[in-house]
Amino acid sequence: MSQSILLIEDSRAQLKAVSAILRTEDFQISSAASMREALACLDYTSFDCILLDLTLPDSEGLDTLRGVRAKARSAPLIVLTSTDDPVQVAEALKEGAQDYLIKGRIDGELLKRAIRYGIDRARTQEMVRQSEEKFRLLVESARDYAIFMLDTEGNILTWSQGAERITGYNAEEILGKNLSIFYPQSAIDRGEPQHGLREAVLKGRYEDEGWRKRKDGTRYWVNFINTPLFDQEGNLRGYARIARDTTEKRIAEETLRQKIVLEQKMVLVDILQSVTIAINLAPTVEDAVATLLKEVCTHTKWSIGCGNIVDTESKGECQVSKVWYFPEGFKIRADDSVLREKLISGVGIAGKSWESGAPVWLDDISNDDSALCVWLSKHQGIKSGLA
Repeated sequence: MSQSILLIEDSRAQLKAVSAILRTEDFQISSAASMREALACLDYTSFDCILLDLTLPDSEGLDTLRGVRAKARSAPLIVLTSTDDPVQVAEALKEGAQDYLIKGRIDGELLKRAIRYGIDRARTQEMVRQSEEKFRLLVESARDYAIFMLDTEGNILTWSQGAERITGYNAEEILGKNLSIFYPQSAIDRGEPQHGLREAVLKGRYEDEGWRKRKDGTRYWVNFINTPLFDQEGNLRGYARIARDTTEKRIAEETLRQKIVLEQKMVLVDILQSVTIAINLAPTVEDAVATLLKEVCTHTKWSIGCGNIVDTESKGECQVSKVWYFPEGFKIRADDSVLREKLISGVGIAGKSWESGAPVWLDDISNDDSALCVWLSKHQGIKSGLA
């Protein structure tokens, strides 16, 4: 694919010499002999590279460079002049020149190499610019997320519209500040901001959630991810943080939790009321225990209830009277030794509860060491138990 070159040169001899060199390659050459003519060309045509003589009939020195650069911001610009002034060379490069070549000291290969390098570099820079622009648009469009960069100390380097919407800080207010500005003092005292950065380096990423504070002092619940950023040599260069305001979800979950707790309390009240009435009306202890089992299992939808009436003065192994509750239609068959096994202090969930004086919950009763629990798990499909 041919590449277009604009040669801005008022010397016919120089124009002819440079054109002869470049026509050996696949270059399309346009020329301008003055600043006015060059700017007119740039008004309606874009070029892959511009060769510029700083001394023109209507412009001279760095003003020539600035004028052309203002019209063609993306094209690589190579100064091709007879002025060998180190100060001007430095200033020209500072003003955006890709290269600075002295007439009479260059050959064809050097000139063509400078042009190719300039074009390749400009294309690479444009690809980087477009990539950065796409990333910026992506970040700015994510209004529900705060996406920003931190340096190695946790100071904020970049900001986004989503971050401003969530926290209330604009870029001018927040850039350069440490991320601890979002944390309540209690979390800062515990070292949470820096802990999240250290863990990200150790594990490759760090995710957590918690209460944070906005600019106006109000609280919000945030879920965030810290990701460490390393250069090609493996040196830590900073962190990327993505955070989302999940306050509404947190409030909804807390409301649901409180509702469940309230419902559980109401169930407990119903159980206590029913049990109290039933026990008062029961003629024997066995009847009272049977009623208690029925009420508890009915309200909690548990499958089986078993009560042990023991001699409170017994130590260790003791004789017990077992009282059972089975829901209607529930079939159970077991040998007498299982249904009437003795309660032994510290053995089985019932024995452990008796020994400790506290409730004992077992997720998988097949792991219990009593014959009854093993039998219930194997033959009746009971999974868990509470004593």
